[in-house]
Amino acid sequence: MKYVQFTQIPNVILDAYLSELSLSELRVLLVVLRQTMGFVYKGTQQRKKKDWISNAFYIKKTRLSAKSVSLAVARLIDKNLIVALDANGNVLHSPESRQGKKRIYFSYAPHWHEYQREKMVNKLAKKLTI
Repeated sequence: MKYVQFTQIPNVILDAYLSELSLSELRVLLVVLRQTMGFVYKGTQQRKKKDWISNAFYIKKTRLSAKSVSLAVARLIDKNLIVALDANGNVLHSPESRQGKKRIYFSYAPHWHEYQREKMVNKLAKKLTI
């Protein structure tokens, strides 16, 4: 059987975090990685920066309870491994800020921060060339 599609897992997760993460945290993190870095747009070959991931989707993919998913998300945010965002791109740091939101977007934190830096540099470069 030939597999041509795969999801890249950053080495730091395997080298530094694997022994530090609970099984719930690892499952949730792998879902975030699959839904973002594991998705490539055909035309541009760019990877998704963020994706809307519902609690129901996490539960389905990980077979964890809603409470376990929520705790894992909170811990991964505290460990700065994932970022939660609202529809406007505002970072949702606390469980209270995420509560009641219809859509929460998630990203692998280092990937998101790199994307934000690139956007800022491009914006500054445009201002300097005007």
